Amino acid sequence: MMLQVGMKQWMGMMALVVALMVSVPAQAGGNPEVPAAVDGVTIVDSEQVMAAMESGSAFLLDCRKASGFSGGTVPGSVNCQVATGDATLDDADVAATMEKLKAECAGLMDQPKDKAIITFCNGLTCWRSPKAALALTKLGFSNVQWYRLGMNDWKAQSLPIE
Repeated sequence: MMLQVGMKQWMGMMALVVALMVSVPAQAGGNPEVPAAVDGVTIVDSEQVMAAMESGSAFLLDCRKASGFSGGTVPGSVNCQVATGDATLDDADVAATMEKLKAECAGLMDQPKDKAIITFCNGLTCWRSPKAALALTKLGFSNVQWYRLGMNDWKAQSLPIE
């Protein structure tokens, strides 16, 4: 059976499709927003990151790609990348991130397990820092913190960058 659609019906359907497309906001980079929370991880804001930076009380873990890190980061941060930036916290990705952090993140595994470690990346559609935070909890770190709003928020507030 062939479905025939008249010009008016076709135009109406196209208008509906366009309206739906306009009403759904585009996500930066195409990724969905990161979760509001990650089990075993404390969400922190820019003031808490600033205080940790100034006091040296936390290991600051910039999980962005090297190109993002070299473009400026929170002063004192160490660049440790995760397995992928894919929008997932699945077991395989987290396990791969655990291995990558153990092998490639200078000084991380030497930190006391109860020291504050703050992970961050670009913000609400960047899945690197929540992935690293979850991996750190699985590696036995007990004071894992996540700057969920990340560098987009830090830069928007004109906070110090090195």
